[in-house]
Amino acid sequence: MLDESLLDAPEALARADTRGLLRGAAESGARVRT
Repeated sequence: MLDESLLDAPEALARADTRGLLRGAAESGARVRT
């Protein structure tokens, strides 16, 4: 479950995403378009 307070703190969110899943999900749209 995601702690919604992390959405207001990008640094804390990046630290919580130890496996890099959020970045991968964010980049997937650009990959599909190319």
